[in-house]
Parts: sequence; C-alpha cells; structure tokens
Amino acid sequence: KPCIATQVGIGYNFNEVVGTRLTVNGWQSSNRIHSYKNPPNYSWNYISPDVDLTVSLSNLLLGYNPNRIVNLGIFAGVGANIAFNNYEIVEILNQNPNEHYCKSYTPWEGTKTFFTNRVGMYIDFRISRNWSASIENQTYFIYGGYYDSFKYYNDSRCNHLISLKYSFGRRQNKPLALWEITCIITNGKCT
Repeated sequence: KPCIATQVGIGYNFNEVVGTRLTVNGWQSSNRIHSYKNPPNYSWNYISPDVDLTVSLSNLLLGYNPNRIVNLGIFAGVGANIAFNNYEIVEILNQNPNEHYCKSYTPWEGTKTFFTNRVGMYIDFRISRNWSASIENQTYFIYGGYYDSFKYYNDSRCNHLISLKYSFGRRQNKPLALWEITCIITNGKCT
C-alpha cells in the first residue's frame, strides 16, 4: 500500500557535473503479510538520513548550459533507516498464532536502525532562474530484516518523489548550493 512521506535536503555542487547532498526523509512504511486469504497490511514509522553523490548527466554529456530547461541526473549514497512504531504486525501475529505465515515473520520491536545504500535518478524542470521542479526515483537497499520477513534478510524500498528545489547563487556560474523540499508520493516495498 502506498504511503505518504516527506523529504528535506541541502546540497552543494563541486562543479557543473558532480555534487553532494544531505537529505532526511521519512514518515511511514508499509508491508503486507503474504498469505493465501486476505493478506493483512501493516505499517510503521521511519526516518532516514542519507548522504548522496550526485551527477548531472545533462551537463556531463551535453556541456553546462545555465539556460537548460531540463536536467537529467543520477545519484548514489549511504545512510541509515531508523524505524519505530512497528506494533501493528505484532498485534496481527498475536491474533493469528496458528496461521502458516506467522512462522516466517520475526518482527522487530522498539526502535531499530538499519544500514542502507541507495541509488536513483532525477529529472529537474527549470521554473525560473533559481527554482526548479523535480521528479525523482530512489531505490533503497536495506540490510537486516526491515520488512520483518527474516532477521538477516535484506530488503529494498522504492520512493517516487515530486519536489521543489531552490538554487542559491547565479545560474551563469555553477550553482553553489541547493535546498529542496520533497513530497514522496509513493513509498513501498520494491517487488
């Protein structure tokens, strides 16, 4: 089931092609217990600070153009996924102890931190000299049973984002810093 979350970030471009950014996103993740009849959904909260290396493919392949309307880029990074409020699955498993799917789930409780890697791509659409709108896809690789399936099972999560970005500095030179606020419109397990 899709979830709504938010992301804020700040970045710095070292040159016209390579930059870095720090983002923090989070709110809610969800999963479904896969069974043959009426699989129940459950959700929990998370916050995820990440550091990314960004590459502007448009500037790399076509050269820097301060008046470019569309900019395509990729990124890769590392971070942590701090998850909490995972009580819904515990209640489901306690209510149905004899169901076959209960035996394969080992839910975590309290607050748990998972190490993550992520990759993705973005398309920026310039609105004005300093503002742009962006569409971004993120794929997280989460280590250690984030979706409760098995304790040492590695999971993935996909985020699809729509955001606004503000560039400090002048576009005629390299943008010095970026500030972004993002609404994640879909947040769910990658299948």
